[in-house]
Amino acid sequence: EMLVMAFMVLVPCISTASSSRTLGVRALIPSTVTPLRMATSQTFQKGESSSSKNPPINHFLIKSEPREFSIHHLQQHFREEWDGVRNHEAKKHLRAMKVGDLCWFYHSSCKTPAVVGTCRVARTAAPDATAYDPKHENYDSKSTKENCRWDSVLVEFDSHWDVEVTLKELRHHAIKDPVISGMLLLKRSRLSVLPVTSQEWSAVHALKERKERGEDLMA
Repeated sequence: EMLVMAFMVLVPCISTASSSRTLGVRALIPSTVTPLRMATSQTFQKGESSSSKNPPINHFLIKSEPREFSIHHLQQHFREEWDGVRNHEAKKHLRAMKVGDLCWFYHSSCKTPAVVGTCRVARTAAPDATAYDPKHENYDSKSTKENCRWDSVLVEFDSHWDVEVTLKELRHHAIKDPVISGMLLLKRSRLSVLPVTSQEWSAVHALKERKERGEDLMA
């Protein structure tokens, strides 16, 4: 009898977890929830084992024009919806992000393009509401609320670097460093969302530390 009662208690819980996928993460998790609670919710929505407490962290680079949205804006607001991506390859990289992954914040289309800080993924990909909003500049006439072609993720501020690692400096070091020369940033410069390997992440952070010590990265 105890086993039957336990099963009856578990069934509604399982049903709720399954149906929560159709509601979307945005409807389930208020913006005030802490990152740890958000990560826990994501784990169970994806049906992962509760034993997966420390999944490996992946790395990405996301670009923004500083006159539109800079690292200063993210630092001020702390959390922001990373929307407006309208490239299918970049969308694929957005969908690969999981809660806790780290991203370089990259200032693009400006006088000095550079990696200027880091942010963290606070919620995985969900339909991009700007795509089906006819009043929004990123409106896509082929997207609807029921069938949205584009996604966005929620990111939160992690760090604002005291020094920037510029695109010019990366290109300079790519001449002799095969890790940096292999970065997609230098090969697929038009993409606004790019995956970054752990070796590339470490190499660029090493350059940042050298620059913080006063070294001239162009020497």
